[in-house]
Amino acid sequence: MGFDYNADRLEALAEPHQWNDSRRFVNTDRGLRREGADMTDIVNSILERGDLAHLALFLWACAATMQAYLALRELGEGARRLDAFVRELARFNRRYGSDR
Repeated sequence: MGFDYNADRLEALAEPHQWNDSRRFVNTDRGLRREGADMTDIVNSILERGDLAHLALFLWACAATMQAYLALRELGEGARRLDAFVRELARFNRRYGSDR
């Protein structure tokens, strides 16, 4: 299943004035595409093909991954704070302990 390009669009894409150094068009087995595609191009490609379910799934996966990353980061920070507290408590007990 390749991309469907009509002849007018192919001619417009192939004209040299459409090219610039940062966005070159390359010919692949799936049709013409731009090098260095950004997120907007990816979203537009998905929307053009009517593949909204995949876009929703991708966005959900990105959000879930970010939440998992933030949760693990908070757990790591909490572990560091607990470790610092236990070290200070041990130092306090060594300094002022009743076993002298």
